[in-house]
Amino acid sequence: MAISYSDFLTQVRNYTEVDSNVLSDTLIAQFIRNTELDIAGKVDYDETRKYATSSFTANKRYLVMPADFLIIRSLQVFSTTDQTGNRTFMEKKDTSFITEYNGTGATGLPKYYANWDDNNIVVAPTPDQAYAVQLNYIIDPPGFTSTTTNYLSE
Repeated sequence: MAISYSDFLTQVRNYTEVDSNVLSDTLIAQFIRNTELDIAGKVDYDETRKYATSSFTANKRYLVMPADFLIIRSLQVFSTTDQTGNRTFMEKKDTSFITEYNGTGATGLPKYYANWDDNNIVVAPTPDQAYAVQLNYIIDPPGFTSTTTNYLSE
């Protein structure tokens, strides 16, 4: 059963027994967004799964994530520059492991990855050519607002 945004705000205020002077629309909107992101990270809904294909850049150890990226489900590298080569799942590690593993600047087919920042991952060894890569990920879910519904509000 779908619920409208205004009805949801009213239900939250009724449940908490607090009016809009204390529990503002902005506070409830942040609560909703935090809940959406928490659920997206914990529940593997079909609507939030996506994949993207790209290529590493030779001698560059970072890979830029798609704009709608939230969480990596898996990362696969191909042994060729197109998607015809052998496919290998890369292992997720900590950035300190990547730094220690690749302390000498070794190049080759990447085996490991780590989250670097909100927009990039770092890999080791550093790619020696433009290997094809496939990212399977969970998208940043669309938010429930006064003008937009999503799979949670439905």
